[in-house]
Amino acid sequence: MIFGCSSHRALDSFCTMNNSIQLALLLFAITAGRLMAAPIDDIERARDLYEHGKYADAIRLLDKEIQGLGAEPAGRRRTAESYARMLRGLCYQFSGDNNRAVADFTRCLTLKPSVEGFQNRANSYFNMGKYDLALADVNSAIRLDPRNGCLFNNRGNIYERLGQLEKALADMQSACALHRTEARHVNARGKLYLELGQAKEGESDFERAASLATNQLGGKTDNIIVLEDLARAYLGQRQYSKARDTIETYHATFPESKELLASYAYCTSSAITVGKTTPTAIDGDTNRT
Repeated sequence: MIFGCSSHRALDSFCTMNNSIQLALLLFAITAGRLMAAPIDDIERARDLYEHGKYADAIRLLDKEIQGLGAEPAGRRRTAESYARMLRGLCYQFSGDNNRAVADFTRCLTLKPSVEGFQNRANSYFNMGKYDLALADVNSAIRLDPRNGCLFNNRGNIYERLGQLEKALADMQSACALHRTEARHVNARGKLYLELGQAKEGESDFERAASLATNQLGGKTDNIIVLEDLARAYLGQRQYSKARDTIETYHATFPESKELLASYAYCTSSAITVGKTTPTAIDGDTNRT
């Protein structure tokens, strides 16, 4: 889910399942008495590992959790399995193993169709270059939640990859209108404006995205999504030094994340190398100093 294009994974500015939503659903399950304390504790520990970029450790814990659900009553087992597989699928996705991620998300959708299941599986399909399957899943998610700006942002990215730029822009506009303070959506629209030759609008969006992301971080460095958004905005503005510093902060905060490799790959493709102070030009443009 990295900068501009997320390198080969191509998640552009895709959105994944919101962690706060996941926690809220888990807490609801606890209060409803549908899950035992042990599975909840294990899933919460795995969730904490996931949030700190320790995907392999989280996967090992979730493997054990899923394997141990056989003795649980059917209703409790289905609920716990759904949450565990959703989280494991995200860990696989962020580790670059999209085939396993798709398998987990598909199982979640079999247990119960959900916006999160369709959205996250679409992300993995997008990473794999299976744009038609990604589009079908996002459309299914939008039917379930037509006021979710992330879904329109994601569909806009798919349309962009399919070369349908006007449809992409319409969806990006919807995403920005629904989520007015989401830097990720503003970045995506700015990138698309540049592709459409609307440089002024693009530069304005990148400037606004940088401001939104900076305010959301509030001086902290523990939000992987907002760090990505900020670096992407700086790259869009060709503020390479700031982009490099943000990437290095990202590395220090999430040293085990495979997403970092995608970040470096994107920077390399843009002729930006971490550690250099003077990047070369990109897209045929002259450096701004």
